[in-house]
Amino acid sequence: MTRSINVVAGMAAVALAGSLSCTAKQGAPQLSGPSELSTSITISANPNSLTQDGAAQAQITVLVRGSANQPIANLPVRLSTAAKGVVADFGQLAAKQIVTGSDGRATVTYTAPDSARSAADVLTAVTILATPAGTDASATIARSITISLTQPGIVVPPSAPPVAKFTFSPLDPTGDQQVFFDASTSTSTNPIASYFWNFGDGTTATGVAPGHSFSGCRSNGTIPQTFVVGLTVTDTTGQSASASPKNVTVTNCR
Repeated sequence: MTRSINVVAGMAAVALAGSLSCTAKQGAPQLSGPSELSTSITISANPNSLTQDGAAQAQITVLVRGSANQPIANLPVRLSTAAKGVVADFGQLAAKQIVTGSDGRATVTYTAPDSARSAADVLTAVTILATPAGTDASATIARSITISLTQPGIVVPPSAPPVAKFTFSPLDPTGDQQVFFDASTSTSTNPIASYFWNFGDGTTATGVAPGHSFSGCRSNGTIPQTFVVGLTVTDTTGQSASASPKNVTVTNCR
């Protein structure tokens, strides 16, 4: 009888232990911890491309929001610049520490560096770094925005248009006598690329010094006729100018 009681008691103990083990496993608490930073910081630049001339400027805006997307006011933010992997002063920030306003924003003006004096000074980009100033320096993470830099080119002032001039001889041609025109006195800042003549008798020509016999005139004509001759010159930049028209009177035409 005693052995039977002991066996039953043992089986009950094993069942109770299993029940307790199952209960303990189901009730174990899950691990917990922070899933993300409670502060969101974004930084932007307008414009995001500047000429490296020591004068071009961009507005840097820092926006800070909390975990519920609400603006965080009165947060100090440190600013710095970096280029080619080196943190140093490249260009100029109007302030190196700014404080967010009631809307969570803070702005500062950045001025591009001076133009490069040597190959070592040539920069293609500069990075603006924004770091929130808190009580735990090891927990702060810098946000950044990159501004591209272009080298200033040589600006050539616009050239003046050419000045067209011409002469002709003989001054009193007769009949079918050929008249010689000369536009070599025309001037231009840029080379003159073309000369276009309109002889006023329905014919045209090109070239700096063409010769021309006026249509309808002949040596045995008796009536003089006047032709209005025009000249237009065009330089290599596409700028054109016309000379003052000149009257050519042929004494014997018809």
